[in-house]
Amino acid sequence: CRFSVEVFGGPVVSAPTYAWASETYRASLTCTGEGYPEPTLSWSNEGAEVPSSPGLSSTSAVITFASVRQEDAGTFTCTGTSSRGAASKETTLAVRQILETCDAFKPSVVSEWPMPGGGPGRTAAFVPAAGPAASPYVLHERS
Repeated sequence: CRFSVEVFGGPVVSAPTYAWASETYRASLTCTGEGYPEPTLSWSNEGAEVPSSPGLSSTSAVITFASVRQEDAGTFTCTGTSSRGAASKETTLAVRQILETCDAFKPSVVSEWPMPGGGPGRTAAFVPAAGPAASPYVLHERS
């Protein structure tokens, strides 16, 4: 006597909780789903379905940003649905800003070598052209 058993299970969805990307770089968010029957995966952002566009493509499991922008930061939700139910997982995308340099923050040398009493183990300070009140303040030790 032979028996066949089919086990049905609701969807289980996995995606990272947090993702970081740098402005202007390519980035992807990936989601996986398991269950029987296999779930259909979809992405949404702040409750709205993620549409495909020239800079953004969304397949069932991956969202790809061709060039990440600050506006892309937010909460994305991957949802897996099947006849056995639905499950979701949120991913928060943070976008690191690329800082542009400007003349006010280009370093100017305060002390040049040779310094009086200078040599190995001595330090030289480099401060922004805008003055020491502007940040960042960089201290470089020469060895």
